[in-house]
Amino acid sequence: MPGNDDTTVAALVRLRERGGRHADKASAQLAHLSMASGRVENGQALYRELLAKLPVGGSLHQAIAWNYGWDLYRIGDAEGALRQWSDALSGRLTKPAWVPPTFALALWTLDRKPEAVRWYAAAVRTEPALWSDPARLPTLLPDWTQADRDTLAEVLAAWAKDPPAWP
Repeated sequence: MPGNDDTTVAALVRLRERGGRHADKASAQLAHLSMASGRVENGQALYRELLAKLPVGGSLHQAIAWNYGWDLYRIGDAEGALRQWSDALSGRLTKPAWVPPTFALALWTLDRKPEAVRWYAAAVRTEPALWSDPARLPTLLPDWTQADRDTLAEVLAAWAKDPPAWP
């Protein structure tokens, strides 16, 4: 359900209260809207409640944990974001291609630059034609803010200057 106005929030609250198959998604969207509007404690409580009841490793749990990580990152909690993103990956046999650049972004933000460069190197090893050109970042990461793409460009520059050896 798109939007963040009062009508949308009221509709999401009704869906959540009714229960059923749409309640969890409504709760997740309410959590996101709460955090985005500065009601961080409310958003975190909704996320924690929802994640506690969903099966760990399930696709909905993973998607919500991933989104919660982004909401934490956007409020300046990169460490919490990394924890949520790691949680979102638990139980997955393969890691999606967006994991290395996302982890690199958070690690760079936390001033854990060598780790960030190693994660970025994983992205380049997986898709060298995509991740070795900073001009491609807006196309690869259209939903990221320009500030986040700029930060990742710093990671890319550090990788290009001194790429880590293949482990």
